[in-house]
Amino acid sequence: MTNRARVCNLLIFCGAVLVGFPALGQTVILDNRTIESPTSGLNLGPGSTPEGDKLRGEAAKEIGEGINALYSAQGRSTDANTLIRLSEYQYRYLERINRAREKQFGRRFNRMIVTYNQRQDRLRNDPDYLDLLRGDTLNVVLQDLFDPKIAPSSLRLVSVELPVSTVQTLPFQVPTLSGSISRRTLTVDNGNGWPVALNVKELEREKNAYLRAVDAFLERNLQPNLPLNSVLAVESAVADLKSSVQLHFVMKNDVYNQAMNFVRQLEDQARLLKNDTVRRFLADIEKYSGTTIADLIDFMRWYHLRFAAAEPGTPERSLYPTLYERLNLQREKIQEMARQDAADARSRSAKPGSGKALDQQDSGNRPDKGDQ
Repeated sequence: MTNRARVCNLLIFCGAVLVGFPALGQTVILDNRTIESPTSGLNLGPGSTPEGDKLRGEAAKEIGEGINALYSAQGRSTDANTLIRLSEYQYRYLERINRAREKQFGRRFNRMIVTYNQRQDRLRNDPDYLDLLRGDTLNVVLQDLFDPKIAPSSLRLVSVELPVSTVQTLPFQVPTLSGSISRRTLTVDNGNGWPVALNVKELEREKNAYLRAVDAFLERNLQPNLPLNSVLAVESAVADLKSSVQLHFVMKNDVYNQAMNFVRQLEDQARLLKNDTVRRFLADIEKYSGTTIADLIDFMRWYHLRFAAAEPGTPERSLYPTLYERLNLQREKIQEMARQDAADARSRSAKPGSGKALDQQDSGNRPDKGDQ
């Protein structure tokens, strides 16, 4: 080996030693343990051989790599510990947030329940006129009469009269379909309920076509196997009427809005005709012959109906006050019957010969402990 190669190897060795340790012959403190420098005891002066210097350099390198691996493992452990603490913090934070939200939602839900109960109590005991026109007051009384504890025979026993024409005029809400159906609206009050905005000669053809389509549908609906064309004919007639209204009214004023609002009501009615429950309802309402509140309750319970809102300018606005009076009278009669039945049950249980009366009599005849 030439002198130049020896010098290069010596420089490489010295660089490795200086990189791994701060100074020759010093010690390193690692985890409260003292490690001697791998260069301590190395003979770098005269008398060292290239082979020995090479081996000592490789030893110093291996020690440096071991220390690097140790530091790396400690660093990864620190990172893992930090991640665990961070995850724990996030978990505690989310747990606290969720608990606070749960309490907030609980308070909000309790307020909703209180508000709902207060509103139901007001609708039941002190309704106003708007509550009546929206149908809310009627539905609260109807819900009381829907009570399963009230037998249908009890309703018929103390029933209140209600004309058939009134029932066929009422608008009914179908909760499962998110819509309301009214025979009077569907037939435009048998052709006599067109609004003033639609009473123009240019629309007579479309209006008559719609009435013919509705009459044909109602007639065929009473028979089994209603063809789909009857339902589609009503929808097509409404679409033609809507197009004619849009073409006739050049100015989009209040008259146009009134006409379009009525046409939209007809569209909603035609849309519901595709439902089997609505078609059966319309068939039964055509044949409805009930004359009492009990008959109306049975009819509405069968189809799961509620009272819809009375729209402005419709005959329902004059019918709802009378209907509420009759429904409320029916409820009062049922409540009076229930009170009378409870009083009769108490009087029967208190009569001599009954079990409770005998027990009271025996307890009265039993001698006291002092007499014994």
